Amino acid sequence: MGYTHYYYVNSYYDQDKWDALIKDVKKLLELPIPKALLIGNSEDHDYSWYEIKNLGELINGKKVTDGNQGHYNINEAEISFNGVGELAHEQFQLWQKMPPDVFERQEEFAKKLTIPPELQPADKSTSGSNMAHQFFECTKTARKPYDIVVQCCLILAKKHFDTAIAISSDGGKDEWETAIDIIEKNFGYKVKTTWTRDELFPKVI
Repeated sequence: MGYTHYYYVNSYYDQDKWDALIKDVKKLLELPIPKALLIGNSEDHDYSWYEIKNLGELINGKKVTDGNQGHYNINEAEISFNGVGELAHEQFQLWQKMPPDVFERQEEFAKKLTIPPELQPADKSTSGSNMAHQFFECTKTARKPYDIVVQCCLILAKKHFDTAIAISSDGGKDEWETAIDIIEKNFGYKVKTTWTRDELFPKVI
């Protein structure tokens, strides 16, 4: 399938929690990019050669109009972006309230999928969802540069949604260390990890 991140999500998230996530994501995109990031097994990549100064420049921001790269939207309803140009791959999307067409697709998928008990919220009354089960999403980034933004967004989502989102990945701990470092140093959140196939982040506090 290729290097992919997987996440079980709910069809709806509390607006206040969503707004807090959006605030953090917007802050994330303004952060300076680490001078070197590991991409797969390649050597350190010097982004200064591309005059890239912050994490937001790794994704298809508002100035990008090429439809082949998907669309950009970070607001009260949606987080959606891709990489830039040839460095784009699959679109990353997360919704405050799942659109009807996506909900219908997810309902059909859910009929064929049994979610492991350990990934289901222990207390659905506090999960922020109006559904009795979670839905499956994934983003294949192929380790392209925007992968670091996807990783950070997923960690931030875990912080704000807690058990209402579960995250797993093809990447091991070494491939998430930079994202964890960015979140802990710039947001003050403590990222707890387990590194099993089912759930990478049991808690972000």
